[in-house]
Amino acid sequence: MNMQPTLAPIPLDANKYTRGSLLLLAGSVRYFGAGVLATLAAEKTGAGYVSLATPAAAAAAARQHLLCSPVIEGPERKATGSFRATALPSILQEAHHIDALCCGPGLTVDSDTIAFVGEVLDFAAAHDIPLLLDADALNALAAQPELTDERRGLVRSVQGSGGVPTALAPRLSPLILTPHTGELARLRGSSSGLASNQTVLEAATALAQELGALVVAKGPTTFITDGSSHVESSEGTPALAKAGTGDVLAGIISSLLAQGVPASDAALLGVRIHSQAGVGAERAVGRRSVTALDVIRAIPAALTAFESA
Repeated sequence: MNMQPTLAPIPLDANKYTRGSLLLLAGSVRYFGAGVLATLAAEKTGAGYVSLATPAAAAAAARQHLLCSPVIEGPERKATGSFRATALPSILQEAHHIDALCCGPGLTVDSDTIAFVGEVLDFAAAHDIPLLLDADALNALAAQPELTDERRGLVRSVQGSGGVPTALAPRLSPLILTPHTGELARLRGSSSGLASNQTVLEAATALAQELGALVVAKGPTTFITDGSSHVESSEGTPALAKAGTGDVLAGIISSLLAQGVPASDAALLGVRIHSQAGVGAERAVGRRSVTALDVIRAIPAALTAFESA
């Protein structure tokens, strides 16, 4: 894992598609703001074309806050204002040139959204599209672990071949999971939580190994692990302990994925940019008053520390 990744310069002949196209699958009528925050963060982090797919009942509210990114109305479950289980095909008809996917912020968890997350996993795997799962997408995996059975099987196949990549070896599409400690405990089947940094790291490492994924275990100390090595980050501030800042992190990391940054670098860079933006927001408005929007406003200044010459 590269300990000091940087952002490559933007080519002079770039266009909005070569700079990366990101599709976010997020929000519900109750939590429409989660998708908005992730989208705004992704825009600020540099992806050239960012789209938000959200249930129809949440779309009008989302459009009030998004002037630069199109909003795709997904079929909804009327009783909850969340995605219908079969929403993905109609969303994909409106989305093109997808370089990365982000799924989870504000989805809510019910039988339909659990099935929807399974469809997203299958689509990303079939088309080898980098995927970030956050928030309620992780809760969906915890509620129905069978959603990842196929991926676990592929991981075992790769391990059985000695992990040597060949033309015939199964390929795992890039997957990043961004749980906080409560979500990580649920993913590991624990109802009593995780007692220490050591158990957080152990749980994150085991999850990364089982799914062949990058796990970003969020907390005062954030652990980023691919299952064989890990990096710790404590650069942030308690100002980031506010609702919505996790959605901002999801938008930052998935924006980097869309720009072609490798998953391990995107995870570490995303955590560091988010931390520095939190520090910048605290400096601007004070620790107690920082909101997720303040963190988004501080992303541009935070990015400058990671730009390569």
